[in-house]
Amino acid sequence: MDETSPLKLPYPECDSPLTKDAADIQQLQTLALAVDDAAQDLWTDADDLLITPDAAILGLTVTMAAPTSGTFINFGTTLYDNSGGALPDLTGDRILIRQQGFYMLWCTFQADLSPSGRIFADFVVNGLYTGPAGYGASASLSALTAQRTQLLNSGDWVSFAALTTTAMTQITFARAGVLRLV
Repeated sequence: MDETSPLKLPYPECDSPLTKDAADIQQLQTLALAVDDAAQDLWTDADDLLITPDAAILGLTVTMAAPTSGTFINFGTTLYDNSGGALPDLTGDRILIRQQGFYMLWCTFQADLSPSGRIFADFVVNGLYTGPAGYGASASLSALTAQRTQLLNSGDWVSFAALTTTAMTQITFARAGVLRLV
């Protein structure tokens, strides 16, 4: 049987729409099964990339009192996870990456500062700080939302840290998450 290009689907070598022998029917069945497999592969790819890409959101359940600059934010709950529990690691306050790709990382929180100062977020990948992202206004009560796009590999993990220019008395309203873009 010949094949189509570029999907490599086998096609019958009979005089359509007539079949002359049982071999023609077998070739039509082979084509039908190949088309079904190709359609399923397209659906699987579309679902993985467009409909439900890896995504998770962690939330802070209690106020973190007296954190120091560079403190990892202690998330206590998973607010969203479309991986069936594979992404969040609440015991490590981090998100585990299961599939290589470009991810949008984001974090938002509010900090009480004494004296007034600035707050920053940092995305910690495999224990390495990636550098401050975003900053809150210089005030005693400051909030921020920061994001970064980064290539991550399967097995990487991401934690979220709060950085300040002064002492923090507490962190509240923290949320953080990842979304695989491609």
